Parts: sequence; structure tokens; C-alpha cells
Amino acid sequence: QACARVLMERSQVGMRALGRLYETATFHLHERLVVATVDERLVAQLDLAETDLEGIVDGMVFIQGVEMAALLIQRPNGAVKCSLRSRGGVDVCLLAQELSDHGGGHHNAAGATVQMPLPDVVCRVIALTRTRLVAQAS
Repeated sequence: QACARVLMERSQVGMRALGRLYETATFHLHERLVVATVDERLVAQLDLAETDLEGIVDGMVFIQGVEMAALLIQRPNGAVKCSLRSRGGVDVCLLAQELSDHGGGHHNAAGATVQMPLPDVVCRVIALTRTRLVAQAS
């Protein structure tokens, strides 16, 4: 029970964020990539704390047909925190390292913080994922 509580329990604010992110997530590359974004407006609107977003990306990767998920969170200083998950076909650690010199993690779970506007990060994640999926197919 303690394990389930740590991994699954979320605040009411976190539940609202989960619903909003699932509702507004976008699918790319023939639905193989799902991207959800959290901008400063959503943080203010829901009064989000970073802990309210924990675990969301882990569920996104298990949407039917999805091979990779990205949760992109705009921070107050303008940087974007990128949380990346994969079912195994895309090495998100390598992708995170391409996003930032400080990116890293594991094959199926990685992250990076990027100093660029949120819409640009979305485009960059899509482009890097496209490259990885094409390389995987060859």
C-alpha cells in the first residue's frame, strides 16, 4: 500500500493537471510521439507545484500506439524542463543529451533542461525523435 501511495497518489491539483495535459497533448510522427506542455499560464491557473506533475509522463508513454512521450515544463526563468520516456525503441538518454549538454538518464527514462522558448523545444523534440525513429527503421 505504501508503494502504491508513493507512485499513484496525487493531489487534487495534480489530478486536474493530469486531465488538462491528457486533453491538450499533441500526437506527432504517426501518433508514435505524444507531447504535453506546461506553460506559465497553466501553472498560475491551477496553482501548480512541480510535485503535482510527477509521474504524468510515465503514464503518457503507455497510450496505445505511442513509442515515446515528452512532458515539457516551462520554468519561471524561461528554461524548459524536458521529461522523456520511451517504450524502448527510442533511446531517450541520447535524445536528452542532444537537447542539452546536461541532459541524460537511461535508455527509457531521461531528461534535460533547455534554455529556449517552449514552442521551439516542442519543435526540437519532434525533429530529434523523427531522426531517431528513421534511424531505428533503417
